[in-house]
Amino acid sequence: MSTAQPDYDYHNYLRMTELTMHRLLRRQLKKAGIDEATREQMKPFLEMVNEAYRGNDNDIKHLENIIEKSSQELFKANQLLKEDVQQKTLELDAANKRYETVASNIKEILFQLDQDGKFSYLNSAWTLLTGLEPEESLGKSFATIKSYINEEHEILIDSIAEGLKSEVSEVLKFKSYTGSEGWIEVSAKKVYNDQKEYTGIIGTLTNITKIKETELALKAARDQAEKASKAKDEFLSTMSHEIRTPLNAIVGISNLLLMNDILPDQMENLEGLKFSSEHLLSLINDILDFSKIESGKIEFDASEFSIHDFLLGMRKNYSYSAEEKGLLFKVKKDEELPEVLIGDITRLSQVVSNLIGNAIKFTSEGGVILDVEVMKKSKDKATIKFEIKDTGIGIPENKIDKIFEKFAQAESNTTREYGGTGLGLPICQKLLDLQGSKLNVSSVQGQGSKFWFELEFGISERFNLSTTKYIDLKPSFGAINGMVVLVAEDNKMNIRVARQFLDKWGVDFDIVLNGQEAVDQVTKRDYDLVLMDLQMPVMNGYDATRNIRAMDGPVGDIPILALTASTTITVRKEAQSVGMNDYIMKPFNPKDLYQSLKYYYDKKTTLSSE
Repeated sequence: MSTAQPDYDYHNYLRMTELTMHRLLRRQLKKAGIDEATREQMKPFLEMVNEAYRGNDNDIKHLENIIEKSSQELFKANQLLKEDVQQKTLELDAANKRYETVASNIKEILFQLDQDGKFSYLNSAWTLLTGLEPEESLGKSFATIKSYINEEHEILIDSIAEGLKSEVSEVLKFKSYTGSEGWIEVSAKKVYNDQKEYTGIIGTLTNITKIKETELALKAARDQAEKASKAKDEFLSTMSHEIRTPLNAIVGISNLLLMNDILPDQMENLEGLKFSSEHLLSLINDILDFSKIESGKIEFDASEFSIHDFLLGMRKNYSYSAEEKGLLFKVKKDEELPEVLIGDITRLSQVVSNLIGNAIKFTSEGGVILDVEVMKKSKDKATIKFEIKDTGIGIPENKIDKIFEKFAQAESNTTREYGGTGLGLPICQKLLDLQGSKLNVSSVQGQGSKFWFELEFGISERFNLSTTKYIDLKPSFGAINGMVVLVAEDNKMNIRVARQFLDKWGVDFDIVLNGQEAVDQVTKRDYDLVLMDLQMPVMNGYDATRNIRAMDGPVGDIPILALTASTTITVRKEAQSVGMNDYIMKPFNPKDLYQSLKYYYDKKTTLSSE
């Protein structure tokens, strides 16, 4: 008889014995009181539970291994972190020590204030000002510094202590605890944290006493230099006026005598007198010009002028001088020259005249050529080259640089033979330098010299400009009958010269001795022109002109010409600003005076006929 087998195999049965059953399952079965028969029925289920418990044990062991490894790694990381923190702490301590070493050796006071305006940090320089150790002042208000600062600065100190509105940097006077006085610069600004919250103020207090003393010394030296320069200018102005006054009489009278019928031997003497007086005037002008250039007081004008009239004037003025020496003087001009330029014709004339004058002076055979060429040209600007070439004595190659030194000539005997101060070329060079140009020279001894320079001018939109005021050097002065002129001049010799010129030209005139008399007299007669001296007693020429221009009717529009010994643009501009129409230089040049009178009389006559 066979025995019946269960529906599971024997191997599975053995696995579910007490020996193979998981302890937790065995405990649960025992606690539940399940008998053997029931167990037999639940074998498949119990086996699954048993396997689950065992699988869970394996997972737990795996997790324990992972945790063990992670713990070991975390321990190592923690150890490294501790070592890193220790290293960083050591580095921070070293940095703090270096900072404290640096801060303690800085002579400027470094300070930090908290939100309440109390010191939270001070370096050792604090002791130099207050005599206190930094620790003694920590926690105290910034306002305590007022004990060492002059009273006028207390408001600023309070504003810092109470919280700044903006960053400050001010210089204050102070008196330290030792009694020493000086200047200290305070700089302070607000500080904010990463959340943009106000945390306090940081700043410095810097002792700038030495810098301030140097600054004051320099200011005093500058003021002294300005006073000396002003005194020099006043001296030169006075000397110019004092020298020009008698010189005006000499030049004027020599011109008057040359206009008379005189004997041949008298003519030679008078021409010598005229040449010497004009030469002396030229020397004075050179010295005054050079002085103004060296003091930085030279000025440049920007007015419209006809370049063609300018060149015509150069040709007429120097042709006679060249002819007297048997020389040819020629002017060559580029056909591309604009009609009207904008620039300083006075300084241009000064440079060109000096170069032509030198060329004629140092040339005994041949001639002199002024060549004017357009180098660059645009719609509103033109760069023009002026070249003066002669066939004169020339300059040794090793002496070319010397001719630009003040009071110097290429050869030691040049001054004795040809005259001059040696200032002409240095003045030309400096005038060109100040305009961004350069005076160039090439020369061969015994064959001649060539000087040239380039200047940039503006181009006027006007097509022509009637500014010709040049007449022949030996003009025949026709009478200006019917013209009535008022002369305001206080110098007796100038009056005498003006009177004789006006008499010769048939001009009716009245003379007053100061500006107030001119203002009174101008309303009493219908004058065609007023010749107004600028420096007069009672009322000067400027104020007199202002008064006349303020009058109603034709009197307020009467042409007024300034009589001046000054060549400065400042004087000319001031004369123009008060309403003067033009100016005439003293000493009087008869052709300039005559042409100015003729111009304004003809202009009035033309307007009246229209």
